[in-house]
Amino acid sequence: MLTCLTIDDKTQKRTLLLACFRAYAPSFVSAIIPRLILSALKFSQPFMITKLIRFVGDKNVPDDFGRGLIGAYALVYFGMAVRKLQAPMQDAYCADYYRHRLRYTGT
Repeated sequence: MLTCLTIDDKTQKRTLLLACFRAYAPSFVSAIIPRLILSALKFSQPFMITKLIRFVGDKNVPDDFGRGLIGAYALVYFGMAVRKLQAPMQDAYCADYYRHRLRYTGT
């Protein structure tokens, strides 16, 4: 973080905030991507329910469509389960990481 802070002009506003973001950008991104994936999985659920209702109501739909729905449901719910199991571990890792970095005195 000190290298990021020495690059910036210290007279401008939000210099410390920008230096912190540059120093810890990989950590921020690693927390955002799994949450976006979970949001996408939750967003897809209503569409899958609509397709399931249409599949159950229509007798002319091929059986392969039903197998595809089963695979889609398995993929979505497995992804959500993995993300929900991963979230507490990732949160604890991030908290420990930042706690360690804040204790660092630079000596």
